[in-house]
Amino acid sequence: MFKIAITILMTAVSGASAFLILKRRLQAGLFSAERHLGELKEKHRDIFRFDENVLRENKAIETEILDVAQLYDLAREMGAALDFKELFSILLDRISRLFEFDTCKLLLIDAAEDKFSIYATYKSPSAADWKRGGGKVLEIPDTATYETDLADKMCKDESHKPVYITGGNLGAPGAKIPNGKTPYIAVPLISRNKMLGILAAEGFKGDNTDKFLILAGQFAIEIEKVRLYNEVQELAITDGLTNVFLRRHFFERFEEESIRSARHGLKLSLLMLDIDNFKALNDHSGHLVGDIILKDIAGLIKGEIREIDIVGRFGGEEFCVVLPETDKDGARLVAERIRERVKSRTFKAYDEELKSTISIGISSFPDDGKIVKDLVDNADKALYRSKREGKDRVSVCDG
Repeated sequence: MFKIAITILMTAVSGASAFLILKRRLQAGLFSAERHLGELKEKHRDIFRFDENVLRENKAIETEILDVAQLYDLAREMGAALDFKELFSILLDRISRLFEFDTCKLLLIDAAEDKFSIYATYKSPSAADWKRGGGKVLEIPDTATYETDLADKMCKDESHKPVYITGGNLGAPGAKIPNGKTPYIAVPLISRNKMLGILAAEGFKGDNTDKFLILAGQFAIEIEKVRLYNEVQELAITDGLTNVFLRRHFFERFEEESIRSARHGLKLSLLMLDIDNFKALNDHSGHLVGDIILKDIAGLIKGEIREIDIVGRFGGEEFCVVLPETDKDGARLVAERIRERVKSRTFKAYDEELKSTISIGISSFPDDGKIVKDLVDNADKALYRSKREGKDRVSVCDG
């Protein structure tokens, strides 16, 4: 009995020990599971934070890609422009969508006067204006502004650094910005290490100044390209000595005007002008003196006609002028005015002072011809009648 009791007791103790061991193992397992679960939760939080960072970085990359794409599209559009009006129109259209500002100004250097002047200003329209399709306001100020002084200062500063002011009033180098509109940014337009002007914006909003600097740099390149294109075009259509149209281009313009006059039932007149005794002058004084006379007379002709009139060098000492919307009587008044100016002028060539006269012939559309060839032939006949009758006179085609 005693042995049986001992056996039962040992079995009970052994079972209790096993239970305790099992309990400890379960507790250890639960702890390990909780710790593992905690680690999993922390990893999940790390993954979530990583996902947020990735999303932010992706968004930043997408924004940067969009900015680059927008700037590329703008550069491509500006690259297709062949004159300043078209170029600035493209810039305004895009700049008002890429940036927020109150007023944008473009200053360009005037090569003739060697000073900066405002080419145009653009006042940013309201959202309502854009919705109505309006709001593009171009103004050409007459008075000097803060920007003209600033442009002169930038030009003297070889570093050509942009100006960015975030607050306060602007004093130096000149007048204050109107109404003190800040932030204010002004970027020099540089091409081939030469300052062409500045692009400035008042009330500039946002933190995308880098994009504005990139745009200004591209704009400067396009300005220089348009200038070079215009110079090449001028060389291709303009007589280098007299600075009037070459014969080929003159007749292209003449043809256009004759078609327009026929379409709208308008008058049009042609002057053929020839310098009297020019061969004798060349023989006596030399071709260099003759060139000065040609150049000066071309200048006198241009000084007596309108901007819409077309003047060209017909050949040698002959010039021709198309007077749109001008009848024969009006053409005669212009011709007499030119003849008098030439006759009264004393031409100075090197150490010589010379006098000269011109003879002029006139034909008019449609009385003296309905096509360019007939008008030229009839004006030429009238011109040689002036020559035969003593020169220094104006003759009109009899029809």
